[in-house]
Amino acid sequence: MNVARDEDERDSTFMVSSSKNHCGEWILDSACSYHMFPNKHLFSRLEEFDGGVVLMGNDDVCEIKGIGTIHLKMHNGVVKTLTEVRYVPDLKKNLFSLGVLESSGYKIIIHDGVLRAIRGALVILRGTRKGNLYFLDGSTITGTTAISKSIEDDEADNSRLWHMHLGHAGEKACKD
Repeated sequence: MNVARDEDERDSTFMVSSSKNHCGEWILDSACSYHMFPNKHLFSRLEEFDGGVVLMGNDDVCEIKGIGTIHLKMHNGVVKTLTEVRYVPDLKKNLFSLGVLESSGYKIIIHDGVLRAIRGALVILRGTRKGNLYFLDGSTITGTTAISKSIEDDEADNSRLWHMHLGHAGEKACKD
């Protein structure tokens, strides 16, 4: 971490930080068994315990130290709540399990370097390919949010979709 002071403004301090694990970036991983996150202080809720281990792709073993909830700001500005995220302090990257999404009824579509998780007609999340990895088009947010929706909460999304189709249609328009 570097700290710089503005010569003209003695009360101003700027902090520049280089994060090796890119705490806001999520890799969309098709081989990952759980959503996993290494940054304890960014969980909005965390239940700590010894939860066994996960085997990494390079055969390293990492300990699971808890399970909790993370808030993600998606590509469209909507804040979603990701639940049952494993706290794995030794991870270097945040891992978002596509298998968990698919098991929950989401359809994963990859086309032209863009990954989409879809339920019904709605795109729930989107990712972009960088090299050979897909990264979530969104980021981790801290603190509590006034408007937060679960990844599983599609009822509000369906209402919004119908509103976009119909606008403020009156009773007569709905009968036709």
